[in-house]
Formats: sequence, C-alpha cells, structure tokens
Amino acid sequence: MMNTVSVDTQNRAFEDFVAIPDLAAGMVAEVLSGAPVDGAFGGPGSCIQPELSDKSEIIADWFGHSTGRLKKSCILIDRASEGKFGIGELHMGR
Repeated sequence: MMNTVSVDTQNRAFEDFVAIPDLAAGMVAEVLSGAPVDGAFGGPGSCIQPELSDKSEIIADWFGHSTGRLKKSCILIDRASEGKFGIGELHMGR
C-alpha cells in the first residue's frame, strides 16, 4: 500500500509518524547521490565521505550511532539488471 500524509488533513498523527523516516530517507538519498559509481566510499575506516548538507550531516550522525533504544535500519532496493533487483542493507554504524 502506498499513501501520502495528505490523505487525512485533520489528523497530524500520520504526518508525525512518517517525519523521522522521511528525514532519514532524505539523508540516505543525499549520501548515495555522492557515492562513487562502484558504490564504495573506500571501505571500513575510510575517511572518504561525500559532502553533506548540515541537516543531512546531523541525521547521518544520529543514524550511525548504535546506542539508544530506537533501532534503525536502511534496506536498499536497486535495479540490478534487466528485470532483476538487488536488495541490501546500508550499514552506517560505527
């Protein structure tokens, strides 16, 4: 099922529910738009990183921390070849 927050303009609960995933998705899109063609930033421990906006930098820092009670994960689905898709998990933890 696909939906937008405009389906119920009287109740802001749904908009609040999707706010954090929306911000995180924007950050992931910004991170991946700066990725090299091979998708690698230099491997574990590499200091090669894309330039991020201030907002995405803050969200990426939050997303990368594994402490706290909120569990975070990012599942990526991308076209692998004609008619096929690849599925993976983006690991941003420290």
